[in-house]
Amino acid sequence: MELFKMIWQRDKQLHFAGGFLVAFLLALVVGAFAAFATATLMGFLKEELIDRPDPKHHTVDVRDALATSLGGLAGGLAGEWVRLTYIGGV
Repeated sequence: MELFKMIWQRDKQLHFAGGFLVAFLLALVVGAFAAFATATLMGFLKEELIDRPDPKHHTVDVRDALATSLGGLAGGLAGEWVRLTYIGGV
């Protein structure tokens, strides 16, 4: 039930979308794994470097980083599919 509630939080949707967009665009150039890894790293670094130092305005939430990472996984796979199907390359 907690996962279902989390999916509908606007903040998590934005994290997912950000991870998807970054990984999708990167996957067109560097492939799915590197794109996913980059989006995942960005999600965790955002929590640590932006949210943690400013507790007055931000809350550190590992679920935000997880949502970014899951978006990165989806975006990386989608970008890799587009790259292999329409752009060509291995």
